[in-house]
Amino acid sequence: MLALVAILVHAWIGIWQVLTDYVKPLMLRGLLQFIVVIAAMSYLAAGMLIVWGV
Repeated sequence: MLALVAILVHAWIGIWQVLTDYVKPLMLRGLLQFIVVIAAMSYLAAGMLIVWGV
């Protein structure tokens, strides 16, 4: 689980950096960041189900 969390945090920082650099409209950037956060939380939930069968 720690590895999964580390990968998701790393991905979030990378996506945030790319979006901040290349997507200038604030609303579009916010929407894309929201979508990435929802995807990351979904991956975390799937990882918890796979590892612990919760």
